Amino acid sequence: MAASSNGFADTWRKANDTFLAPFVTLPNLGLAATNATIGVAARLTEQATQATNGLLGTPGEFAGQVSQRLADRCFKSASESMDFARKAIANATGQPTDTGSNQLLSATLIDKTTATAALPLFVAVESARAAAQDVPAVKDGIYSTWLALSEFLDTRSSHGVLKGDLRADTDSKIRFGFYYMGSEGPIGAVARDFHGIVGGVLALGLGDFEWLAKAAKDYWVSMEYVYDKWLADETQPLSDFPIGPILSDDARAIIRRFPRPFIKALDSGDPKLILKAIVNDSGEIFTMLRLYPSTAFRVLYDVMVFIFYAWLQVSDALDYALCELAIVDSHLTDEEKDESMERLRKTAGNATVEFEYYVPLLVPLDGTPADQVKRTSVGGELIDHHTIAQSVFLSSAINRAQAITGEIIQLRAFLWLYRDEALAREKSKQETARKFGQPAAERIEAQPLYALSDQQVAEYMKPGGGQPAGPRSPQEVKWILYQCLRLRGLLYVADKVFENEPFVSCREQPFCADYNPADVTQHAAPA
Repeated sequence: MAASSNGFADTWRKANDTFLAPFVTLPNLGLAATNATIGVAARLTEQATQATNGLLGTPGEFAGQVSQRLADRCFKSASESMDFARKAIANATGQPTDTGSNQLLSATLIDKTTATAALPLFVAVESARAAAQDVPAVKDGIYSTWLALSEFLDTRSSHGVLKGDLRADTDSKIRFGFYYMGSEGPIGAVARDFHGIVGGVLALGLGDFEWLAKAAKDYWVSMEYVYDKWLADETQPLSDFPIGPILSDDARAIIRRFPRPFIKALDSGDPKLILKAIVNDSGEIFTMLRLYPSTAFRVLYDVMVFIFYAWLQVSDALDYALCELAIVDSHLTDEEKDESMERLRKTAGNATVEFEYYVPLLVPLDGTPADQVKRTSVGGELIDHHTIAQSVFLSSAINRAQAITGEIIQLRAFLWLYRDEALAREKSKQETARKFGQPAAERIEAQPLYALSDQQVAEYMKPGGGQPAGPRSPQEVKWILYQCLRLRGLLYVADKVFENEPFVSCREQPFCADYNPADVTQHAAPA
């Protein structure tokens, strides 16, 4: 804690450390003993299962893995409790440590006691995790269930160029990508802020000023991110990004009325200054605490609604990538391409918004604005909305969103389109570099997160409907891209991009959902 150097604050801390020593030491010795006992029992169970040399089969291996994780957790917690007790004694005997006794007390009562009481829940979670990761039957069952759910959603969602098992596998991976985005982004931020704000208020009652001070600063980062998006007109209803108008309003109120004097007083560690700030800054403090539940609910609500609609639009993301490619590789001028891209952008579904326009272009929570990828126009000009606030997404989430766009959406769509692996990979890298920069394209090429086997590549390039094997002809590729644009209602763009092609003048069959190559021959020349 950054304690003040004035005499009162120092005297208060010394007296407090002496008074609180037994209230910190005794509970932590008890927690250490409890965790150590459970840890020894878990370690013995682990060693017993290992001693059977696999005679117990999968159940024995499963029990050993859960016991190992439980033992590791308990021994770590016991070690931390002993360290807390040691620090409390040192503080009380005039050898202050880096953590005051008030902080030790709040962490003991709020965090460590709760964690020990939740050991049964931990065992249940770890059991489920071990089963999902290490028991083939359970792992296969979970995957089959998830795939079945995804296939069910496919019957209610937008169509795409892929069919059957290829579509089911691709769509399920895109849908599961939202789990990563949520856990390493807004849902993780809500959990962090709940622990910080709610725990911080409780800790304040125990004389721990540091907890709430840090939590308020983290909460500021979350709301500053929303506020920065609002300033750039990247919140609803002006944008399709998953930040609703109520959340935007709350964020503006928090940013403009943030209780800075109160946070400064907490940092000082001086009780007199803190009491004074509570009186003088009460309106701002009340605003922050009053709006916190609303912002937490709104973040979860906006994200869940966005994901719900996105899950019904994942197949459309591949069609969208094909339409982008048609515009980028066309004969149009850069200005005409940008205009066509603006029209196409208006047809983007939530899945495309998430993995192409939104998450990959944010400032990482664990980074700086220098780490931000900025989108460029087709002509290479920088598109900068001047949103430089740290987002709630970790670098791992941002990298994964880029990989989903490059490896799942683009590459698989282009393999289906060209039936030529080398050309599909070249085009996918080209588009990834255009959207996220050359470093991201090279990273994805060198370290793919969703690598395809040779057999899977062959499946995506496998012709259907009695079509001949081998790469599609350039004319057939153009016809497919033309149909993709028209099926999105982009009639002007489709005719502009393919204005020199003979099939453009043939309008008697504007819909060709199966992209039958026979249509290319049928419409090879104007009637």
